[in-house]
Amino acid sequence: MDKELIEAISKVKKNNKESNFLEEHKFIANCLQVGLKIEDLKQLDYKDVAKILLSFNLEENNQEKASQSDIDNLLR
Repeated sequence: MDKELIEAISKVKKNNKESNFLEEHKFIANCLQVGLKIEDLKQLDYKDVAKILLSFNLEENNQEKASQSDIDNLLR
């Protein structure tokens, strides 16, 4: 693995204290959730797939959560 991927994985592991149960299946499920297909996984290198998944995770973390007042304003 390259240095960038190792660093990103260590950051995710520190923030996520779930068990490693069905880790490979979770990986495939996450790939499917972000829109990758099985054919994509066959053609892409695992490092590239991991970086794609990490970029989705980073994007989610940068988004602000809506407050109750935001929701109230939207529904008016």
